[in-house]
Amino acid sequence: MELEATTTATMEESVDRFQMVRDRLFDVDYTWYTMRAEENHLLYGSSLTRRPIDRYKPPERKFFKCFYDSFRERDDKYHLSLLYDVIAKESLERATLRSYESEEFSSIARHAGEVMRVPQWCRFYFNKLPVIEAEEMERRMIKSEFYSMYLEAVTVLEILHRRVILFTEEPAARNSIVAAETHDWIECRRQQVERERQEELEENARERKRLLLYHDWKKKQEYQIFLFEQSEQEERMDVERLQRLHIGTWAQLFHAELKEARYHQLKYQLRQRLLNAECSRNIMAEEATERSSIMLLQKDQFRTLEAEEVKSFLWTRRHMMVNEAVEGERCGNLTKTVM
Repeated sequence: MELEATTTATMEESVDRFQMVRDRLFDVDYTWYTMRAEENHLLYGSSLTRRPIDRYKPPERKFFKCFYDSFRERDDKYHLSLLYDVIAKESLERATLRSYESEEFSSIARHAGEVMRVPQWCRFYFNKLPVIEAEEMERRMIKSEFYSMYLEAVTVLEILHRRVILFTEEPAARNSIVAAETHDWIECRRQQVERERQEELEENARERKRLLLYHDWKKKQEYQIFLFEQSEQEERMDVERLQRLHIGTWAQLFHAELKEARYHQLKYQLRQRLLNAECSRNIMAEEATERSSIMLLQKDQFRTLEAEEVKSFLWTRRHMMVNEAVEGERCGNLTKTVM
């Protein structure tokens, strides 16, 4: 298919293809200039080492942008298939054009004899004459005076026919081609916009999913920080409770030692200085009262301490159960996520 399209291409189309290849090579780092320099060196033995100062100016665009875009990225499968379709369409159009030209030429040859009143001209293009007779007939036609008139008539008919094609058939064909290209361009643009919209929706969905995962992670971090603060507060309360317990123990020891020291001091003072019976009874009564007050106070403090210890134990047990429940829920969520 490609070979047929290449062999049937005219000189003008070959020049256009050559110009396109040259433009592509020239755009890629002076490849065109290097190739031309090597060709001149092989053909004429010259060696050009200086590159041109002015860059090549591309010709004015005569077609739509999609026509030029179809020649880019030739290694792509889509553009290769498009190129094959273009070549097949070009070959079909060339075959149709050749059939039209042969029909046009035969019609001109058939009606030339009727117009010029020369029946031999009609038979000349439809009969296969021998070589000698054909040569004699050609000589007679060349020498005749009607040959120039025939050429003028054929030229006029050809010009008129080409004018008819130019002013009647070509605009309609061009309009149909432009309409088809415009429709294809609009369809391609619509597909491109739809693809970009789908990509944007997918990107938004991925971004939303990422934000949800990030907020979930932040929420888990904040909850872990909250649990850490609660555990730290409980540990601080335990430490403070132990400190109070130690201080209370030291205070009790100090009070017991102070009490024993005062007892010995009073005993020593009493030995040094004897008291009467009434003073002794008053001292003993005061001592009994103080001892009773101390015993009641110790009993109340012991009950208060016991209540605080029970309350602390219950709070600690409650927090442990809450932590175990939260840990169980977290492990359950992780198991569901993994599954």
